[in-house]
Amino acid sequence: MRVLHVISRMNQGGTATYLENLISGLNQQGIDNLLAFGRVTEDEMESQVVRKFEVIRLNHLSREISVVKDYKSRVELSEVIEKFRPQIVHSHAFKAGLIARTTKRLKFKRVHTFHGHHLYDPEFGALARFTMNSIEKFLQKYTDATISVGAKVGQELQNVGAIQGFFVSIPPGINRPHDTPKDMALKLLGLENSSNPIVGWLGRFVDVKRPDFLLDLAKLNPKITFLAAGDGPLLSQLRSSQLPNLILPGWRDSSLILSSSDMFISTSRSEGMPLALIEAQRFGIPTIAPDVGSISEIIEDKETGFLARSDLSDLNSLIQSLAFNSLERERMSINAVKKADEKFSIQSMVEKHSEVYENLLC
Repeated sequence: MRVLHVISRMNQGGTATYLENLISGLNQQGIDNLLAFGRVTEDEMESQVVRKFEVIRLNHLSREISVVKDYKSRVELSEVIEKFRPQIVHSHAFKAGLIARTTKRLKFKRVHTFHGHHLYDPEFGALARFTMNSIEKFLQKYTDATISVGAKVGQELQNVGAIQGFFVSIPPGINRPHDTPKDMALKLLGLENSSNPIVGWLGRFVDVKRPDFLLDLAKLNPKITFLAAGDGPLLSQLRSSQLPNLILPGWRDSSLILSSSDMFISTSRSEGMPLALIEAQRFGIPTIAPDVGSISEIIEDKETGFLARSDLSDLNSLIQSLAFNSLERERMSINAVKKADEKFSIQSMVEKHSEVYENLLC
């Protein structure tokens, strides 16, 4: 079986990790995979994952909408398809899904994965959301199988017509991050002399992730250290605050951040099924996050962490309740490891994708 995966860009983050684990697992099953992708934006870092697989870059494909570049991307992709002759073309996220599902059809099946959605993202206004929903509704006619990363995400998209009919929800498979001894991790981050509890955060510094909440939380809690790793256009704004308890090391390996953290938070106003939260749970770190997207499918409220309202006061209250309660963190840590190991195995993710492919080719 030959599968062509298409995505607009392979920026550092959860979707790149998802594809790394998926393609690695499919390769081990004897499936021939090729990854086609475009270019990251100027404020993003490209994931090193692209060096691990057989890949091809589509020179005109990017996240931005451009009639000319999108047409050229479609031509490029058609040439790749002609040469590789896939039985499955599997697109990931909106832009790649638009290009891949409107490319000239040969003898292949089309699979599309929603890794999240745009419904609550402030980057998109009401008109943009309506347009994207309408496009997705149109593209369903050219989709042989739909996958959502998270059941709730899929249901919300179905409610607005972006998904029509049956979809398969496949949770991401994540390896437990490599464990760096905590004293070594703290030293590498320059935190070896800190006695504060440490709250970890991983992601892009963009509006939808609410990094302004990090700034506010750090101001409200001078005896708690907030360790926020990532990059993006709003990072310089946070650095200008020069708060001593807000540590901003840029992009760092997730294991280094998690090894240093006593708890982990998300501040996002919109999410799919964020891999950083799953990594934290597999690492045995209690997590706190707003109950958006499919986060409730990761965090079991009051057992492995806390589901919060999407407001600063609730996040702050929950952080304070856990930061100085080591016994409660230990209880949640044990629960988190057990439940994450059960729900988020790479083997299960790969097997479910293989089943989708095989059913289409029967």
